[in-house]
Amino acid sequence: MTSALFFAFAKGFALSAGLIVAIGAQSMFVLRQVLRREHVWSIALVCAAADASLILAGVNSLGCALAIVSGLSLGAWLGRSGVSRLVWGLGAETSS
Repeated sequence: MTSALFFAFAKGFALSAGLIVAIGAQSMFVLRQVLRREHVWSIALVCAAADASLILAGVNSLGCALAIVSGLSLGAWLGRSGVSRLVWGLGAETSS
């Protein structure tokens, strides 16, 4: 495995682990209900459906925004919003 590929894999793994480890209000609610064994399947189904619908809405909204604004690519959008600096650590690579 090349070093660039390993570096990209390590960054992606760390980002995913950070998202999984963080326990939000919904996750705490689901865990509490599972431990109490109250309405486990219905709560899991509703939470999964809500998550899937929000992900779908976000992906479709970004797709529509990129399609409407001519000349706007995903890379330019991410660069302007600063997300790329947060996710990929581009802020640390700039020299002063």
